[in-house]
Amino acid sequence: MKLLSWNARGLGNPRGIYALSELIRKEDLEVLFLQETKLNTTKMEFCRIKMKFYGCFNVESVGRSGGLTILWKPDVHLTILSYSKSHIDAKIESLLHSWFLTGIYGHPDTNKCIETWNLIRSMKRDPLEPWLVFDDFNEILSNEEKWGGCDRPRQQLESFQQMFFDCELRDLGFKGPHYTWNNGRYDSAQIFERLERFTGNASWCQLFSEATVTHGSTAYSDHQPIWVQLYGAHQTPKGPKPFHFESMRIGEKACTDIILDNWSDSSPQGLDNIMENIRCCSNQLQSWNVSKFEVQVQVQVQLSNAKTKLA
Repeated sequence: MKLLSWNARGLGNPRGIYALSELIRKEDLEVLFLQETKLNTTKMEFCRIKMKFYGCFNVESVGRSGGLTILWKPDVHLTILSYSKSHIDAKIESLLHSWFLTGIYGHPDTNKCIETWNLIRSMKRDPLEPWLVFDDFNEILSNEEKWGGCDRPRQQLESFQQMFFDCELRDLGFKGPHYTWNNGRYDSAQIFERLERFTGNASWCQLFSEATVTHGSTAYSDHQPIWVQLYGAHQTPKGPKPFHFESMRIGEKACTDIILDNWSDSSPQGLDNIMENIRCCSNQLQSWNVSKFEVQVQVQVQLSNAKTKLA
């Protein structure tokens, strides 16, 4: 299972839906927790259908701000337990185990962060009940999780740290870019912070001992999407996805040559020959795609990492 959490900063325009749909397609996501959707239930239901999800629970925005949504695929047995404008609490069950998840949207006013921390405390599970708590806490654990701007006051950091201690939560770590939010400035006032994270209690970490958290990237929102891949608990990674021809391959000479080599015979062919041509052509295109486009992706990732380090 792969679970995504993202402060989308509004999904009321085609760009936002497209950015989210691309994440779903590329990462094969099964559960989504979205903050600041700025959508009512009717519009969110339209998004659910468009993105081909089975279940949807929506906490409507207040005016043009806020809004929380959790969506899940048909093979995920999810039950909503409680909700507010700042959280959605749920339970996921399977034949082998069950566990709790709490999606949080931290209060944007630092003077009211304690309200969020007390809300999380009120939902603390028994140590034997696996519990995952995640996303936009709107706070950092230490000043090492920010770049630029003034340091957070020590008392403010300690308040967040104390909630972690009281609820017996562990940060699950991450791979990818270090920061999950930036203020959109490109001058000396630029600020980067790690405001989003996945955390779990000891039981959850033991149940999903091989879980991995990834910080993604998108140009649509000032918050970056993050997701957790659940392994362990008798779950194994899915196999490779089937080959699909993509429009970006059109115009590449090597791509054209492969297709022509496999389909140059103009004589009548039986179904077996046609299927064999398709198989050979797709295998060759896959091999070429790996050597051609994955190298480009690696270069882009390296450039992105270099820019992050320079920042």
